[in-house]
Amino acid sequence: MLRHYGNRFALLITPRASAISFRGHASKIPKFKLHKKRQSPLEKAAFKYEPRKHHVSQAAVVSEPTVSQTSSGCILTAEDEQLISRGDFYGVRTSTHTQLNIIPPEQVISKLKQMIDNNLRFNAEFFLINVLLPLEQNRNDWPKFLKQIAETRKASKSVSPDVYLPFLIRCCGVEMSDISEASRLKILERLLKVVESHGIPMSVDAWNAVLNVYLQNDHVFDVDDVLRKIEIEEGLTPNVDLFNLLMWGLAVQGKNEQIAPLLHEMSKRNLTPNFDSELPQIFSAAFCGFDAKAESLIARSVARHGESVRSDCLGVQIRGAATARNIDRVRSLLRSSVLYFDKGPANFGYASDYRAKPRYVVNLHHDVIFDVIWQLAKKSHFRDGHEFAALTEQILEHAQRQAGFFKMLFRETIRHIVHDYYFSATVLISDTLRVQDMLKSQMKNTYVMHIFPRLCRQMIRSGVDKDVIWDVSNRLISTFGAEKRFYDHLLFAVLTFKNYRYDERFDNFAKFVELIDPERVRPHLILPILARCPDMLARKKILYQCITLGYTDISLLDNNLLIRYFYAPMLEELSTQYMTDFERLSEVSKNLETFHVPRTQTFNVLFNWAKRVDNPTVKPTPPELPLTRANFKEWIQAEYDELFTGKAVEAAEIHAKYNIDLFKRRLAARDVEKVHTFLVKRGSFPPEVNFDEVLEPLLNLYLADANAGYLKKMLTMLAAVGSTDEKSQVLRDFDLESSGHADSSGGSPVKNYHILKLLTRHFEDHKDIRALIEYVYELKRLFPDAVAANETWFDSIKAYERLFRSILTPTDGQVSVELVNGAIDLVTLLVRFDLMMLHGNELLTVTVVETVLQNLGWDAAVDTWLKFQSSLYCPNSLFALMKHNIDDKTRIQYLIHRAQNFISAGRVNAYLAAAYVFRGDVEAANEIVKAKNPPFRSSDYLTALRLLQVQKNYQHALKFSELLLRYTDLRVDDHAKHLVTSYWVNHLSSRKVASMALDFYELFKSYDVYPTLEQMHKIRSVCDVQKALIEKWTLNPETRVLNTPVKPPSSDDFLTRYASFTEDLQRFEATGKPYEARENVIPATDDAADTTSAQTVN
Repeated sequence: MLRHYGNRFALLITPRASAISFRGHASKIPKFKLHKKRQSPLEKAAFKYEPRKHHVSQAAVVSEPTVSQTSSGCILTAEDEQLISRGDFYGVRTSTHTQLNIIPPEQVISKLKQMIDNNLRFNAEFFLINVLLPLEQNRNDWPKFLKQIAETRKASKSVSPDVYLPFLIRCCGVEMSDISEASRLKILERLLKVVESHGIPMSVDAWNAVLNVYLQNDHVFDVDDVLRKIEIEEGLTPNVDLFNLLMWGLAVQGKNEQIAPLLHEMSKRNLTPNFDSELPQIFSAAFCGFDAKAESLIARSVARHGESVRSDCLGVQIRGAATARNIDRVRSLLRSSVLYFDKGPANFGYASDYRAKPRYVVNLHHDVIFDVIWQLAKKSHFRDGHEFAALTEQILEHAQRQAGFFKMLFRETIRHIVHDYYFSATVLISDTLRVQDMLKSQMKNTYVMHIFPRLCRQMIRSGVDKDVIWDVSNRLISTFGAEKRFYDHLLFAVLTFKNYRYDERFDNFAKFVELIDPERVRPHLILPILARCPDMLARKKILYQCITLGYTDISLLDNNLLIRYFYAPMLEELSTQYMTDFERLSEVSKNLETFHVPRTQTFNVLFNWAKRVDNPTVKPTPPELPLTRANFKEWIQAEYDELFTGKAVEAAEIHAKYNIDLFKRRLAARDVEKVHTFLVKRGSFPPEVNFDEVLEPLLNLYLADANAGYLKKMLTMLAAVGSTDEKSQVLRDFDLESSGHADSSGGSPVKNYHILKLLTRHFEDHKDIRALIEYVYELKRLFPDAVAANETWFDSIKAYERLFRSILTPTDGQVSVELVNGAIDLVTLLVRFDLMMLHGNELLTVTVVETVLQNLGWDAAVDTWLKFQSSLYCPNSLFALMKHNIDDKTRIQYLIHRAQNFISAGRVNAYLAAAYVFRGDVEAANEIVKAKNPPFRSSDYLTALRLLQVQKNYQHALKFSELLLRYTDLRVDDHAKHLVTSYWVNHLSSRKVASMALDFYELFKSYDVYPTLEQMHKIRSVCDVQKALIEKWTLNPETRVLNTPVKPPSSDDFLTRYASFTEDLQRFEATGKPYEARENVIPATDDAADTTSAQTVN
């Protein structure tokens, strides 16, 4: 922490304490003093740092300057600083710290224009200091400059030749992104007031700029009053742009019925509406819920202005639905705007590696995308953007990243932070990981290192709830990694906020100490809090609370600081009493012991001071204590004899007591109280522990019997084990990324399926899906190396099936839309964090859609399928919809139509054929497969076959396999043959279904397709079990003798079929083939296939 911030912590304590506490930065103290000398007399009178020796009142410590002066000579009042959020933190430099003394108006406007062109934004501080304050204070020739413009316009008798005033007014819009909407409106109000006071007339363009700023800052204005003021009071002639803005003013207020009269007013003034006049009408219709009217208005606009305007109209319609918080409509419109782009330049500005794969994009400009995200954050519950964070992620994932996208992303991120929309801001910050290739020419770390401090300062300034800061921190750490040191920024904001009293500063530090220092290994963090205390009693109180908080060894703190702030003042206070040096030292030790400072720590502090005080090489020189050296040496010797004689042996015996053998015995006894007591007393796991053996029973024990506090403490210890592993550290140093298909778990003993088990326990305890999502971020922060891998695939499937079975079967039996949306967001998050993998034959989405179909109906199930498809590209849930609605031709056609934008036609037909087979209509399935329109690919029919196999009706899967053998390329595609036979053999072997295994073998044998030798051995293993049971339990009813046949076995008898299989296996082992090649087994035509197959089966 201190190494990261350098001399910035010098501002948190007194100058002398800074030189003492942070020896590595002592050379930077003169810079601190020079900074104070550069302050103006007005600043010195208004604000002072804490005096070095005497105490001051707490009000003086936290007071803010009532007035300050900038380097350009403008005087800032407290209201001005509050307006631009300046001066709330120690050590945070202002954006104008390098500003020139005087900037001419032309140069200021040029710089503003340059900043907007280059970055789409500028700092409000620059505008206030260089534009507004000079106008108000009559400085820098600003009034004269604007008056000259007005006189030039009057002399030229032109309607509006000037552009400066409208430009300055427009600067109060979204381009001033680092302050809130209310502050921007206050700046606009002051600007208009000073313009009026100087007698500068307003043009129509200036009024257009005012209305535009009103709309951007959500300021409601009366349209009739504005029009009356412009026409009657100002004597100006409105133009089309003015009326368009007035219509926008009605649209955002939902006054759809008043737009038509306003259009009539335009016609009375001989003004012809343009395309921009269509947009507020579409917005108003969508905002008021008139969807049919909005669609008709879009059709009219396209007919009038061409197909090229459709995207703009759709963007306005989506903005209207988002403003009305019609989320279902927003999702529907976003899906309708999705386009599919293959390789090539049309892939919307992506780098070459992104063009290598096709993707789906939302056909909307990024300014519409960011406006929709802004409205979603504003309309969310609690106005923090949490409710729609997952939807925001999906929108950004499919957004077009054209030129200017990153500039607007940066501007919108700051805008969300300023307005306290922290969760949506977190999503925007995380989206920079998707545009890394676009930032190769820029410093990527600069963006994060600029945004993180701003986010932390805003959260502390706004007094955000601890849980919100916790959740935001977990999201950012799990996304960017701990190496970005977000917690250091959070700590610096807490320690440097000026409006805290010393006790408030500690209380807020205590709230976030679990985030900043969960293991309490950084005790130096409490130094600035102790240094800001006004007196000795306050310091003792804070010291006691710090020890209670977990910083139990104060001797680890800076020795000189402890002497200066505790021991020297306490000894000096006792010097007025008739006490010897020995008695005073003992009294100080006993006094501090009442504040939970053990005598051993007092001895360590004073002993370390004694070793340093006579060493001339120690810099800075330790402070002196008011006592003689001889008496001090006597006390040191006496304390050592009393405190430490024989203690080392006792400590070694206690440590040896809690060894690995005791840990294993307590774990085997399954007593969670004793196991947890062992871990707490030892402080960590024994170094000899083998986590491959103990982790599974340990985690199961805690999940079954431990409370939440015990579980959290144990997980913190496990996280410490993973973070200190040598292999994991090497991986972090080289910044290796896991692909999810290799052993990339590093040194952490925790695997991804352990995380899934923890999530199941958390949901069963709290029954809150949103809290579960936040818990995912926390676990990912603790165990960043726990990712899904091929070797943990089966364990992961069992774990996530149990997790979502618990989520989708609530105790009250009521499955709600909110629960389903939360489950979808959870799946998306788990996949994004590599905590589980969804293969092409996954069944999770099928289970979710079937649950929704049974509990919420058709419409909700279709929406769920589309959400899975758009966020995860998981089409398998389409099979669930088809098999449940196979008799409804209308719904089937609707599904085929909606699927054509996301899924290949061959995959859709494969699902449909499988659905027909599942419902027993083999003929309909036969027609679909036989038509070959389009032909099935192996990936299409393999997925459909897998879905039928898990339906626990083997005859359906067997019939579908026969269709594939008859009409597809399965017989000649070696890769597909291997996969199908592997599916069958593994599936039947795991379920021990011997008769069905022979059915599968005989079917494939009839088409001259046979398994491998290893697979045939698996079939024999399954059949051997069945044969043994038959031979053991078959009873002759006549003779009452076991295993005595009375008639020849039939060809359908299991033993006969198994004997034939055994002959094939022996032939395979001898010759390499299970049977001789036969002629005409694979017919040349489909008709011949029908005939041959029928003959073979018969």
